[in-house]
Amino acid sequence: MNTEQQPIKVAHLCMQHYGGAGTSTCRLHRGLLAEGVDSTLCVLKTRGDEPGVRFIAGASAADNGGERVSDLWGRSVARWNAALRNCRNISKELEIFTDPFSAFELSAIEAVRNADILNFHWIPGMVDFVRDVEFLAGKPVVWTMKDMSPMTGGCHYSVGCDKWTRECADCHLLGEGCGDDPARSNFRIKREAYGRLDVCVVSPSRWLADCAGQSTLLGRFPRRVIPNAVPVDVFRPYDRQAVRRELGVPEGSRVVLFGAAGIHNRRKGLRYLVRALELLAADPRTPPIVLALFGEFGGQAPRLPFPVLPAGYVTQDAQLALLYAMADAYVLPSLEENLPNVILESLACGTPVVAFDTGGIPDMIEHRKTGWLVPPGDAAGLADGLRWALAAQGPEAALRTRLCRSVALERYPLAVQARAYANLYRKILARRAGQGI
Repeated sequence: MNTEQQPIKVAHLCMQHYGGAGTSTCRLHRGLLAEGVDSTLCVLKTRGDEPGVRFIAGASAADNGGERVSDLWGRSVARWNAALRNCRNISKELEIFTDPFSAFELSAIEAVRNADILNFHWIPGMVDFVRDVEFLAGKPVVWTMKDMSPMTGGCHYSVGCDKWTRECADCHLLGEGCGDDPARSNFRIKREAYGRLDVCVVSPSRWLADCAGQSTLLGRFPRRVIPNAVPVDVFRPYDRQAVRRELGVPEGSRVVLFGAAGIHNRRKGLRYLVRALELLAADPRTPPIVLALFGEFGGQAPRLPFPVLPAGYVTQDAQLALLYAMADAYVLPSLEENLPNVILESLACGTPVVAFDTGGIPDMIEHRKTGWLVPPGDAAGLADGLRWALAAQGPEAALRTRLCRSVALERYPLAVQARAYANLYRKILARRAGQGI
């Protein structure tokens, strides 16, 4: 095809278009549409109206409070659960363990079939690496890594294990009694399938790109680092004091913001945040603090030593931006992360971030300028970072806001990311055309 005369047709595959991985995927999709790329986003869970999103309903779709969920997703979840039914002593560190299969045929989706290029994102339950390989072998694939699952036998974060650099087997996260070693069989299926594919790996972070380079499965493919993006017109500084008055924050209080998809995910490090807050509460020099919390706590928000402003599950970007903009600091105690949206959003709103120096987090934060970085698991270091963030007042606080905002404007607008992807698509298609593929 002549990529200069007609739009590139790209089909994105992601389980949903909201949440962490889904939000970053949808932002890329929107950016590409604005750049004139013919972009379609195929999902198994959807809510609201989003241009260019194609819901794959399967035989049926359940309506869960305005969220439509394909039965194809439910069938995959049931299969994953069944595979682990006999496992004993499953680690509390295990978030999810997925397989390389799907309940539907990828080539049956018109947008996928007609695409010039496929862009994988978070795809468990969407691609069958046995049945779909023949079809996929004829399409170039850009694989945007959201976590470690493309290179493992089923886990999404390896929790320190490096078997994925050789061959996954006897997964320490699964415990005992799992039968035919699902990690090994999944890994081998992926290895055979990947050997037939034309893939370019894209990582939002340098950390995950380095992991891909060490991977038995992905190491032979070309790699690119293209960061996630944030709509900087929505996530921007607002009148901090006005927002605080509207939300009832007591005059003179400092605000620490924290968001979570759930308190039981040990990787998110909530226990370290609680300890850091306890250290601050025991320090007589600590100013009055209000903790603003957003996300899904399931009615089980932890006991915290400061007053809590519960924002609940926030679905509107404009509402979320106000929370960032009113805070003195956003705190992220995660032990493993790729390139979290929450940091991009906080920086765009001019709010520094206190976090562990792990994964892709140091790509975004400059210590003592746009945030504070400490070694993973260092709760006392988190407390020190919060002291640093809360101490800034007047001109010093205004300078930090400008620094954070300037980083977001320079590196993370949707157009910057979309153009990088569009250029990559063009290069891949030009290469294949030159090879007569």
